[in-house]
Amino acid sequence: MDKKNAEEIYQKIEQMFNIKKFDYDIALIKQLKKSNTLDSTNTNQTHIAITGEQMDAFPYLSNYEYLVNNNNDFKKKFILKLPVQISKNNINYLKNNSINLKDTYIKTYTFCNRSRQNTQMELSYLKFEEHVFKEDFRKNIHIDDILIIFKERSKLNYYFFAIKSSDFKLKLNNIKLSGDVYFDKTNPGSGENVTEVSLINVTEVLLTHNRIIYGAPGTGKSWKLRNEVEQYFYKENTERVTFYPGYTYGQFVGTYKPKPIYKDNLNNEIYHTNIENPGKNHEPIISYEFTPGILMKILVKALNNSSENYCLIIEEINRVKVDSVFGDFFQLLDRGEDGKSEYVLKCSEDLLTYLNKEIEDKESDIIKNGVIYLPSNLYIWATMNSADQGVYPMDTAFKRRWNFEYISLNEGEKHFEDYFVKLGKDKTKKWNKVREFINNAIKDTVSEDRLLAPFFVKENDFIEENGIKYLKPEIYINKVIMYLKEDILRHRKVNSLFYKEKVNFNDLYTKYNNGEGENILKIPSDEEEKEKQEIQE
Repeated sequence: MDKKNAEEIYQKIEQMFNIKKFDYDIALIKQLKKSNTLDSTNTNQTHIAITGEQMDAFPYLSNYEYLVNNNNDFKKKFILKLPVQISKNNINYLKNNSINLKDTYIKTYTFCNRSRQNTQMELSYLKFEEHVFKEDFRKNIHIDDILIIFKERSKLNYYFFAIKSSDFKLKLNNIKLSGDVYFDKTNPGSGENVTEVSLINVTEVLLTHNRIIYGAPGTGKSWKLRNEVEQYFYKENTERVTFYPGYTYGQFVGTYKPKPIYKDNLNNEIYHTNIENPGKNHEPIISYEFTPGILMKILVKALNNSSENYCLIIEEINRVKVDSVFGDFFQLLDRGEDGKSEYVLKCSEDLLTYLNKEIEDKESDIIKNGVIYLPSNLYIWATMNSADQGVYPMDTAFKRRWNFEYISLNEGEKHFEDYFVKLGKDKTKKWNKVREFINNAIKDTVSEDRLLAPFFVKENDFIEENGIKYLKPEIYINKVIMYLKEDILRHRKVNSLFYKEKVNFNDLYTKYNNGEGENILKIPSDEEEKEKQEIQE
């Protein structure tokens, strides 16, 4: 395939699906054989086999143990996870639905691995695929249909399209289909840094539907979660809630609540909506209706739109008794390999009444059988403090339904690599170095959750001066020093931390405001550290 053919295919796809434009440096087409589709029932093969020069369009892990030493223990231990954009209009086209005037891409991913014989790239492992890629894309492409793949220029990001064989013959009959591929070598861009391409273990956390990130306060749990949610989900497909003592099942799942309605005494009609200026003939009445909680709201969205993924973010999940907040929905957290709940829950009468109004597919099991479940396109990701004041323990039955990911104390320190603290008029120190000194001084006295993690302060707690970011003085004295003196060391002694053994916060505050801040902590200067290191060497 030459550049002219590749551009012709791109333009035809642009016309057919009204896609948002992108730049590419690789394009390939493949006519699907029976074994490449899910039409066949006589084979165990579920992947799409990519052969010949087309294999070079995809990265792969050179799995030495499996490819060379024939060690089957490594056959599927590691595969590569590829970010993929799927055109929503392309899905509509494959399902024979109408095409929208403006297309949107659905973020998903697929997987690839090199075969042992090194003769083919095995693309897509259905066991691990997300709902969109498996149910909406792959299940709707059939024998002889044309798979078209573009790789975004200089990025490891792929765009997958499929055209029915009959349409391809009508619109692109001059393009050959024998495993053709185009590589743009004239303007390759900066190139993808392959050291940053993740080697994905098939049990890697981003595949997990129920996920808890835990660690000490300030380690960056929320920051990490927020960035990954932004990467994998559309903003409008996410909901966020923070648990706090007193948070209830009714707030989370839903409950009956009083709702004001009006009766028109003139025509004996009931108005279920609020009336801003009720007249004399409007009699106020209190009705009770099911009011959905945040879980139920996003669950209904996911059930009504199976082509997109949804994520519920729960901050501080262990600040409540989680078994009470989840209630009977707790059993739905048992997920199968496809991410769907392994068990269903019989709906209460009030919940079923609500779902009958909200669920669009009236032939679904939910409506027909009166049951509820978590679909495979709904993810629940949460943060949890490993140990802190005011948290509740989780029982084993609840914990086993989640995948836990630990963030160590200093894992996020690179984010603050070039952030500084003004200790006094003529003394500055990197924030990470200040934390290191403080933590070394108090770590034998307090538990891990009381140490200073990188995100103990926020990025907007720093101000830029002459191109250098410094911690605001008021944050340093009123947050960092006060935390150490009034919270950590109120009833403890650490002789190696402050400038003298017996000191109160007023002494520290006064000394800092008088321009003697460099003497508050016994933190050595860079020169003193260098001299100490030279002596040790």
